[in-house]
Amino acid sequence: MKRHIFGGICQVLFRKKWGDFNYEQRKSLEKSRLRIPRRYHIRGGYICYRFIKHEHWQNEKINSLQAQISVVKAQVDNQAAIIDWGDGFNYLAIGNSITRCPGFLDEDRGMAASTSDKDYFHIVSTYLEDGLDEDVVSYAFNAAAWEQQANNRGEVLAMGLWDGYLSEKLDLVTIQLSENCSDTTTLEYDFREMVEYVQEKCPNAQIIIVDDFWSDEKSQIKHSAIDGLDIEWVNLSEIRGNVEYQVGMGSIVYWNSGEEYVIEHEGVASHPGDNGMMYYAQKIIEQINLDK
Repeated sequence: MKRHIFGGICQVLFRKKWGDFNYEQRKSLEKSRLRIPRRYHIRGGYICYRFIKHEHWQNEKINSLQAQISVVKAQVDNQAAIIDWGDGFNYLAIGNSITRCPGFLDEDRGMAASTSDKDYFHIVSTYLEDGLDEDVVSYAFNAAAWEQQANNRGEVLAMGLWDGYLSEKLDLVTIQLSENCSDTTTLEYDFREMVEYVQEKCPNAQIIIVDDFWSDEKSQIKHSAIDGLDIEWVNLSEIRGNVEYQVGMGSIVYWNSGEEYVIEHEGVASHPGDNGMMYYAQKIIEQINLDK
C-alpha cells in the first residue's frame, strides 16, 4: 500500500465528516485533492468513511517533487559555478551523465568510460589542445535537472541555473541532453527554447547538438526542434541500440587511482563504453569549425 503524501492530514479526517469542516477547511482539502464522500452505514452499525486516493495524480506529484529537488541541488551547485573563461579557445559541454556524472567513480568523467581521459568530452578537449596554438579552457556541465523538470523545463533557464557557465567568450558548445526526459509531451518546444537560450547567451559559439543514445523517438523530436537554427547535428543512429558501443555488464572500469571497478548495474551497463565515447568524439570533431 502506498502511503499518501498527505497522510498526516488523514488521521484527522477519519474522525470527521464533511459537514464538520468550515468553508476554508473544505477549500484547503479540495485543493489537496482529498475528497470526503458522505458517511454511510454498513451492517453491524459501524460508520465508515471512504477516501478516494488519486494515485495517478499522487505519482505525478511525487515525480514533480523529485525533479524540483534536482533543480534545487543544481541551483546550489551553480552558486559556485562561475567559470573563468580564458582569452584563448573556450569549450563548454552541456549534458547528462554521459557527459559528466557526479557520483560515478571520480566524478570527472562521463558514464561509463573506463578512464577519465576516454570519455568524449576529454577526447574532444585533447583534440582542441593539440590542434590549436592558443590556450584551451574546457568544462563539462551536468544539466540533467533540465531533463527531469518535465512540468516546466523553462523554469531551469529562468532561474539562471546555467548562467554561470554561459558566456560571450565561448567558442564551442556541445549539448547532449534528452536521455533522461521521461515525459516528451513538451520536449520539442522545450528543447528549441533551451537551444535558443544558449545561442543568446553564447553569441560567438558554434553549437553542436548530440543525438539521443537510446531513443529514436527523442532523436526525431530533437532534430525537429532545431530545424532552421544555425547549429550542427551529431547523428548517432548507426550506434543506437548497438551493444558493441555500450559498456556492458561485468566490464571493468578504473578509478583515477588505478583501482578496478566492475559494472554490475544494468542502468550503468547501457551507457556508452569506450567505443561509444570514441564514436561521440569523432562525430563531434567532424563538425567542429575552428575557423568560425
